[in-house]
Amino acid sequence: MLSDIELMQMRATQAGAFNDEVNITVNILTQDTLGDEVRNPVVYKAIACGVVFLDAGSEARREAAGRVDVDYDAIIRLPLDLGIAVDMNTEYEIVDKAGTAIRRTFRPIASPEIGVSAQNVKVKEVTN
Repeated sequence: MLSDIELMQMRATQAGAFNDEVNITVNILTQDTLGDEVRNPVVYKAIACGVVFLDAGSEARREAAGRVDVDYDAIIRLPLDLGIAVDMNTEYEIVDKAGTAIRRTFRPIASPEIGVSAQNVKVKEVTN
């Protein structure tokens, strides 16, 4: 078990590693008067995070019947005190990775994994 001081140091170290940037779109789903589902997006811009893109040899990729299946393309590390309720309808647009402009949109494949210093979201790229 970590002491309070060790936990604070770990969280400070993790926050220092948030050198990437993401826009988070939380899609609030409601129904209109006809009962149709309506998506109401709320966008949070320039959220500091850490992004790890997965390579061909990662645990997320597996070969089956001569093809490679990909469970997820990246992991986004977010602060524990984000203050944004994220769920499976949330979209993540990675806008900056270590100073390089990127405009790629991802959706989660599972709920965030909450650790002692950050929450990790496994995401898959949205392709049209």
